[in-house]
Amino acid sequence: MSGAPARDPARDAGAPDFTTAPPALAVVPRSTPAAASAATRGVWSIRWIVAVAMMLLTAAAVVGVGAVGERNTRRVLVAEFESRLILQARNLAMVASDALLTEVPEWTLLPIIKEIQERQPEIAIIDIVDGAGMVRANFDVRRIGARFESPPGLHLEPAGPALARGETLSASPELLVVSAPIVDAQAHTLGTAWVGLRRSAIERRLDQARRQQAMALAVFLIIGCGIAVWLSSALLRPVAALRAGLERIGRGDLDTPLTMRDRTEIGALAGTVNRMAGELKAAQAELIERERIAHEVELARRIQRALLPTGRKIAGPFVIEGEHRAATEVGGDYFQMFDLLDGRIGIVVADVSGKGLGGSLVTAMLHALMQATATAHASPADLLAALDGQLAGMLERGTFVTMFYGILDPGAGEMIFASAGHNPLLVLHAEDDQVEWLRAQGPPLAALRGRIRARYGEARVVARPGDAWVQYTDGISEAFAHGDGAIFGLDRLAAAAGRSRGSGGRAVLDALVAAVAEWRGGDAPHDDDTLLVISHEPASPTAAEDGVTAADGRDLDRGAGESRSEAACVARLLRARAHGRHLDLTASRQSADRVDAWLSGLPELAALPDRIATLVRLAVQEVVANVVEHACGLDATQRFDVWWAPEGLAGGEFFVRDRGRSFRYRDWEPSRFSDPDIRRRARGFGLDIVHRVMRRVEYHPGTEEGNVTCLTFDPQKTAMREEIHDHHD
Repeated sequence: MSGAPARDPARDAGAPDFTTAPPALAVVPRSTPAAASAATRGVWSIRWIVAVAMMLLTAAAVVGVGAVGERNTRRVLVAEFESRLILQARNLAMVASDALLTEVPEWTLLPIIKEIQERQPEIAIIDIVDGAGMVRANFDVRRIGARFESPPGLHLEPAGPALARGETLSASPELLVVSAPIVDAQAHTLGTAWVGLRRSAIERRLDQARRQQAMALAVFLIIGCGIAVWLSSALLRPVAALRAGLERIGRGDLDTPLTMRDRTEIGALAGTVNRMAGELKAAQAELIERERIAHEVELARRIQRALLPTGRKIAGPFVIEGEHRAATEVGGDYFQMFDLLDGRIGIVVADVSGKGLGGSLVTAMLHALMQATATAHASPADLLAALDGQLAGMLERGTFVTMFYGILDPGAGEMIFASAGHNPLLVLHAEDDQVEWLRAQGPPLAALRGRIRARYGEARVVARPGDAWVQYTDGISEAFAHGDGAIFGLDRLAAAAGRSRGSGGRAVLDALVAAVAEWRGGDAPHDDDTLLVISHEPASPTAAEDGVTAADGRDLDRGAGESRSEAACVARLLRARAHGRHLDLTASRQSADRVDAWLSGLPELAALPDRIATLVRLAVQEVVANVVEHACGLDATQRFDVWWAPEGLAGGEFFVRDRGRSFRYRDWEPSRFSDPDIRRRARGFGLDIVHRVMRRVEYHPGTEEGNVTCLTFDPQKTAMREEIHDHHD
């Protein structure tokens, strides 16, 4: 971590009130029947929508057909009148050809014109004109002998019935006029016959046809609309029942089925809705059962976590540190370290045959038996024999427990241990760089079930300065490799632990965790992992027993000790880079907002109580703010990285890597909140928050990866001291 004085956490993230309860969770109200009824107001019936749409479509079809029919009728009617008019002119020209050769053609033509006028009153013009252009026959005898003048406004029609040679078809807004030549037998033109028809006669005939057509279309429209309304109502009537059923399901009534006698798709949909309601009911029951099981598993997880140690234990020159990770929510591994008489320490590592809830119940039972019987037996072998007799009558057949139990005497610098079928103890000698495997004979607990009295042997191991003893469960030694499934094995375990010999128990522990994780290659563990390291560290700080590692950060700045733990920290960083979640940042003030949004999106932190999640975000933001201001000097061209490597149960490690300026932890001292001047300072407590929120804080400047800050977080071991609470009161 970079930075001299720590920033005021209240300045960027807002100082949380550590004395008040976490804010209440927002409750989303369920929809009530009144709200559901309000939501359905103004809903239009599909039956009427479809009926009206069909009526409009029918009306549009009828109107369209009527318009097309009227246009065609007009065209046919006009063509018929034109043809009849042309035929009339031709017939009149044939009659007039003989009459014009007589002395008085009027005697022949006038009766014919009179008859035409009487039979066809719509005829407006009948004129027989000779070759000189004089009228020889007309309705009005007074015009006979006058010069013929064509009606005004006539123009030739470009199209029409086929005309013979010399014939014309003319039209005006009021008249339709045809002229036909009058020829004799030798084809000499004698004159012209003119016949004109009033257009009003065509319109009258067209109005008559239109009325008949309108009556027929009206009848068809009424019948079509009636059929449309009946058909849509009959087909869509089940929609109302379907809607009512869906509303019942929405209100939670999954027991009342939809009864619908309909063989269309709507009936099939009703069947689908019934099946869906049944599946929802089953899913609801399954969800309730899952929630119940999840609650029980969470309760079991909390109980099991409460049974495990909350930190390292220091006994004279010995430092005892352990790590446990369950393959599922809860596991069947167990380890503990507790005080015995005369300053001795009891050390337990056990592995139940099985994992999950069953294994966790056995570990709880084993913990209770240990608390009740540990002080009553002076030797490890006697204790294992007593536990074997008690567990044999409690556990089902096929269930057994392998267990390592040792009694550490810090004053004598030795440990006597016994083993109930458990893994051998790994001894790391600091002086000659040798490793040794120590075993003690004995069957697993509850394996023989009284058929043969179990006998347990004991072994003794003596520690020298720098030595370390490693005990573990099968999840470590039998970890499967990614890809080929090879077993990690005892040789690799000894080699990985041996590389950190002399660096302290924490370095050995971290090296083994990193080696096993790298061996798995990101695969989930198939068994529970438990590691326990007992190291002889005469120079260790004389902290109180059960103190939290790196509570004030000073034990991490021990010169050579820090250098020796650097490799393990970098190894964990590389693992986080390969499998963790990453955030790339620029050294600007906007990085605080990006970090807060990124942290809020981490599912492991989102599952935590609001109070703890807020503290974690505040601690990580403080480290990032120090990197931005002090390591990078607010230089926005510099970039740095943050990784989150979850380790289950919402715990894990944050890694912050930068390449800016570095500093030593000896430059920082924890704040003394008992000092009134310190309490009135109201700022500069950022690093205090970081160290009190995180279980372990490591800082390694100038590594091959840059300056690396590692923040190990465990929600079960996060405890803000009362001084901080009072300060923010």
